[in-house]
Amino acid sequence: MDDAELKREITRLLQEGRSLNDIHKHVTGELGREMTFLDLRLLISDLDVEMQDEPEPEPEPVPPPPPSPPGAGATEDLVMPPGVTREEAPQAAGGKTSVSVDAVARPGLALSGAYTTKSGASGKWFMDAYGRVGLEPAAGSAKPAPADMQELQQELGKALRTQGGAF
Repeated sequence: MDDAELKREITRLLQEGRSLNDIHKHVTGELGREMTFLDLRLLISDLDVEMQDEPEPEPEPVPPPPPSPPGAGATEDLVMPPGVTREEAPQAAGGKTSVSVDAVARPGLALSGAYTTKSGASGKWFMDAYGRVGLEPAAGSAKPAPADMQELQQELGKALRTQGGAF
């Protein structure tokens, strides 16, 4: 098969909507022509044929984080100061927003940790593989008040910077 016949065959395969991989296999296998994939691409770029783009696959959705066990509070992962029990941790914070980062992120998450706000709301925070941050209030705890959210975001940013995080 000469070069002109090869170009006609490749043009026909492109017009049929065949992929470059399929065309390369056809040329090297069935037609017996030695050709690298790069040579094929260069040959096709010289042809006056429009290639059909293959649709990009949809990204797989990130599964939601696993639910916390019943009765699990945000203070379980916090390191308590000497003499402070886990039940006293929100009050021991002295009405201050605090954030901790887990040494090992929970399964399926990029980062995770715990939080306690000035108003006493507590729970767990997480960041998924896409950089989306979410909060899971602890059982029996309210969601953080709107006034606490800005301070919670700032404290989370500080905690991640000190841990060498992405913020």
